[in-house]
Amino acid sequence: MKTKEEKNTLSLKLPGAILAALLLTFGTTTATFGQVYATNEEVGEYDDWDTNEDEMWTETEFNTWYETNNFYSDWDENNDGSYDENELSAGFYNEWDENNDNSLSEEEYADGNSGWEEEYGNNFDEWDTNNDNALDSEEYAAGLESTGFYNEWDTNNDGLYSNNEFSAGLYDSWDANDDDYIDNEEYSDFGYDYGFDEV
Repeated sequence: MKTKEEKNTLSLKLPGAILAALLLTFGTTTATFGQVYATNEEVGEYDDWDTNEDEMWTETEFNTWYETNNFYSDWDENNDGSYDENELSAGFYNEWDENNDNSLSEEEYADGNSGWEEEYGNNFDEWDTNNDNALDSEEYAAGLESTGFYNEWDTNNDGLYSNNEFSAGLYDSWDANDDDYIDNEEYSDFGYDYGFDEV
């Protein structure tokens, strides 16, 4: 039989154990949420433009979504209806600069480059020409040009990027498995790296 002192000790330990279990459960749940992709229902915007309800976007559905929302219109600084190389470089740089300090850390570069790494590689060290472990806008612009990115997206070779060219380039980037569709996992993976909130 337990003594009165032992019972008191047990009564104090029990709430502590329960609290620890709850904290552990909460922590595990939080960690798990970070690894789970958004479902089609959770991404209302994604679902709204999935017109045939097959839980993936065709290029037509993506283009309709892009043209309707016109998310990147503020990148067109001179309002001429297209993007030049400087506007594209500045636009992507600002999107990748998550803390808006006008400098890309290696982590910010890795996040932004996640949709491009397979095609263009991980070039952070090469682009960081002054070896300060960060990319300024000039280093980023020069690095982006060195990948051949501009030539690939400028399909009519006029030195400018129409909305159609920009949309097609984004679609190819987001379609990580090159199956000509964007599923909700790809949307979750790449959408918030290109200026959308993580879902």
